[in-house]
Amino acid sequence: MPKAFIKGDRFRLTRDWRGQGATQWKGRNDGQFKCVVPKGTVIVSRQDVDRMAVGFVSAPESYEAMEHALVPEEDRTDPDYDGYTFIFFVGDVGALLEKLDDAPA
Repeated sequence: MPKAFIKGDRFRLTRDWRGQGATQWKGRNDGQFKCVVPKGTVIVSRQDVDRMAVGFVSAPESYEAMEHALVPEEDRTDPDYDGYTFIFFVGDVGALLEKLDDAPA
């Protein structure tokens, strides 16, 4: 199936995004946290995305800095914490998310 975009494609937020991040845990269910990701943040797709997909998993390009700013401390400092991601809708591309020209083709 043709891809809407591929793993590693980059997008810039055109406005602040108020949403939920997903936390991943070693040996436990995933969790979530509320946050506001600031306008201008570059988001990177973590997966190839088919044209029929509804959403895609992503993370900020400046992963560590954003992690410290957005993920609650009690999650980040837990020994079982294993990272975080965001899920955006494919339909967000073009409005909320501007695809960057330097993203892989």
